[in-house]
Amino acid sequence: MARQGKAPTTREIWDFLVGLKEVTEAGFTRVASEMAGLRTDIARVETSLHSDIRKVETRMSKVEDRLTSVEVRVARIEGWNLDRRFDLLEARVARLEPAS
Repeated sequence: MARQGKAPTTREIWDFLVGLKEVTEAGFTRVASEMAGLRTDIARVETSLHSDIRKVETRMSKVEDRLTSVEVRVARIEGWNLDRRFDLLEARVARLEPAS
């Protein structure tokens, strides 16, 4: 461009500005292209994420159903245990009571 100690000529300034404009436009074009690619990637990730969330929700629902089933079974077993204990206690009391 400018030689040491000399001011740049109008032509050199013009050439510099034209080159700067071309580089800037190329940079913006590249960034726009990369942004379009990123939009596509983000859309793909969102779709995958929504699908994964639905799978997790389905699995959680199944786990909740299983947990409810287990809770019902445990309550039944606890009820049986209480009934059995009461029967055993009644039998003990009956043995301890004097025969009339």
